[in-house]
Amino acid sequence: MLRYVVSAAILAALPFGAVAHEFAAAEMKIDHPWARPTVTVRQPAAVFFHLDNKGDTDDRLLGATVPEDVAGSAEIHTTLNDEGVLRMRPLANGISIPAGEEVPVAPGGHHIMLFDLAEPLSEGMRFPVTLTFEQAGEVEVEVIVENPADGSEDVDHSAHTQSDG
Repeated sequence: MLRYVVSAAILAALPFGAVAHEFAAAEMKIDHPWARPTVTVRQPAAVFFHLDNKGDTDDRLLGATVPEDVAGSAEIHTTLNDEGVLRMRPLANGISIPAGEEVPVAPGGHHIMLFDLAEPLSEGMRFPVTLTFEQAGEVEVEVIVENPADGSEDVDHSAHTQSDG
């Protein structure tokens, strides 16, 4: 019995970033959904995670939704390098995830944009995002707001525009 109490105490003392943060829908694994803190509600936010298609069938991330108390809308976007200028664009057809492959949804690449934030995102905040996959269906993930631990380059999302769709 004492062993279990000690284990629980050790787990409770771990920094929250050390706790597993993985979700699944059918054969699709979604690892560590996160977003950077924002300064104002006028600044769009970007959500990142890692997709791992453990199945034998290709899948596609079709969309994302967030509760109104988090943001007005969510869109799948990508970052394109246009002759040295980074441009963010909506992905109308979503993100393809081939069978047996992993796809990063990461800074400088694919990401979920959140527009019209209800409040600025502050470090440590958590909120739900529902991801919709063509094959795996819907899965709700919990996004943690944190500064990137890997020191990845900060991409300025202030020039992001919403799609007209």
